[in-house]
Amino acid sequence: PKKLRLGFAASFTPTGYFVFPSWLGGLVIQWGAVEYQTDGDSLLAVSFPVEFPISVLYADWTVESGILSSVIGSYVHQVTKKGMYLTCDKQVSSVATVVARWFAFGR
Repeated sequence: PKKLRLGFAASFTPTGYFVFPSWLGGLVIQWGAVEYQTDGDSLLAVSFPVEFPISVLYADWTVESGILSSVIGSYVHQVTKKGMYLTCDKQVSSVATVVARWFAFGR
């Protein structure tokens, strides 16, 4: 990771993070994008680039707009300090590959 001054740390890559120093509350913001096969009840495991020191306060994801019209809902399961599991429900039964764009923040 690229070290910044005064305790900040960041990785400005497609799957990256920004860590604020403890004197600013220690907030950690992370994001990423992964390909996901929508084949029924499968869960996609996502590992965070850095582990959250205390806990995850919020985690969510969405799919790209090309398949968004056939998605009924997207869900986050089993969020831990190291990662989370993603799944979605579709209106059609065919398997599709989508890009899951996720975001999480915590301390």
